[in-house]
Amino acid sequence: MMKRKEFINISASDFQHPYDVKAIEAIEALKTVKGLDILCHKMMELGYERVCYINLIANAIMVTQNHFTRLYDILKEASAILSMEIPNPSSPFLRKNL
Repeated sequence: MMKRKEFINISASDFQHPYDVKAIEAIEALKTVKGLDILCHKMMELGYERVCYINLIANAIMVTQNHFTRLYDILKEASAILSMEIPNPSSPFLRKNL
C-alpha cells in the first residue's frame, strides 16, 4: 500500500476558501458588540445545536470503533494526515440522504 502524505502542523487557514476568510473576519467584527457573543452562544446551545443533535440521534448512526469500524479507521487516518484530532468522539454520524 502506498504511504500517504502527511501534512504536519497544517492550519485551517492553509486551505480556507477566500469567502470563508471573509466570513470569519465578519464574525470577528461582530465580536466587538458587547454581549452578542454570549447571546448567540446561548441561542445555539439551547436551540439549534440541541435540535440538530436530536435529529442526528433519531435519524443517523454514530460512527464509532464498534459501529462502522472501517469508516471510523478512515476518519482517524484522514485526521492524522491533516495533523488534527477528531474533534469530538461523538460527532461523526452516518445518515442516509433522503
